[in-house]
This record gives sequence, structure tokens and C-alpha cells, in this order.
Amino acid sequence: MRAVKAFLDGKLKEKAGSTSKLRELIALHFQLYSCYRDFLAVMFGEVGHLGQELDRRTRDARLEIITLIEHVIDEGIKRGEFREIAPRLAAYALEGMTNFLAFHWLIREGRSLSKEDIEQVVELYLRGIVRRSQDPVQISTTGGI
Repeated sequence: MRAVKAFLDGKLKEKAGSTSKLRELIALHFQLYSCYRDFLAVMFGEVGHLGQELDRRTRDARLEIITLIEHVIDEGIKRGEFREIAPRLAAYALEGMTNFLAFHWLIREGRSLSKEDIEQVVELYLRGIVRRSQDPVQISTTGGI
């Protein structure tokens, strides 16, 4: 997993803005799942039977990736690319969304992802689902969520 993080760090250094870095992270996440589809299917199938050491190492590696995402989001907030949000919460949201979708599409359904699929995930994360002409705060208070 350290090799994956080093690879991601290298790829991110090639990108100028935080938005481009998040786009790259999302695309790379899906590529990783696609390349290691069979291994990940077995690993996730055995997750309850992992030894304590492997379980700890998996959690530690996941935390490293979340921290990397958190730093990119924090950088984007400081640059004015992203609004003021809790970077750690946003990082967990992105990691959870991409993990679930990658697992569901690539491993459960066995289908490949197109560039359009990945771009839609990027847009969903970066822009949300509320139309720009709508006020999300007003929608949530009148929509009865």
C-alpha cells in the first residue's frame, strides 16, 4: 500500500490545482480497482477472516489515503477552490463513495467504467446534486429531510 501512496503522491505533484488533484485521485481509485479486480474480490470476501496484523495494516493504509485526500481538500480550501468544509469529513465521504461504487460496479457487477462514468462521479462529488439555481439550505428546511 505504501507503493500505491507513493504513486498517488507522484501523480498529484503533476497537477496544479486541488480540483485537478481530486479528479486524478478519483480516476486512479477506479483504475486501481479495475487492475486488481480479482485480488480485491477475494480480499473483500475474506475480510472477516483476516488476521489482526493484516486487518491493522489495511486500516492503516486506508487512513493514509484518507489523509492524502484530506490534505488535497484542505489545500483547495486555502486556495479558495473549495468552500469552507471539514476536510476530514469530506475526505471520508469521497473515499466511501468511490470505494462503494468501485466495489459495486467493478467487482459485483463485473462491468468496466467509462470515462463518462468516472466524470459523473467527479462532478457528483465536486458539485453535489442540487441545481445551482436552488438554495440547498432552503431546500433542506422545506423539504423535510
